[in-house]
Amino acid sequence: MKAKVVKAFPGRPDHEAMTRTIEVGEEIEGELAAVAVREKWAEPIETDEAIGNDADGVVLDKMKVDELKAHATSLGVDLGAAKTKAQIIALIVASTAKAD
Repeated sequence: MKAKVVKAFPGRPDHEAMTRTIEVGEEIEGELAAVAVREKWAEPIETDEAIGNDADGVVLDKMKVDELKAHATSLGVDLGAAKTKAQIIALIVASTAKAD
């Protein structure tokens, strides 16, 4: 998953050794992006990966927000403060990608 930072926060990108300030406008990916989206520090960047299917082949972009929330709960995905369809899809995709 990829995301664009909307609020600066301290973090460590997956490929870096040290914690630093992640700046507004910066594009981040991986676990850091998933956490930042959940905490509303970043907005997901829509990609084919984020709009497509989860690891079980469920077509996420065809689901309504309530259906996505129920699906996330069934997978054990913590949605945190995620409310929009894009945020929920991004967290589901990130969670199912980690399980692979």
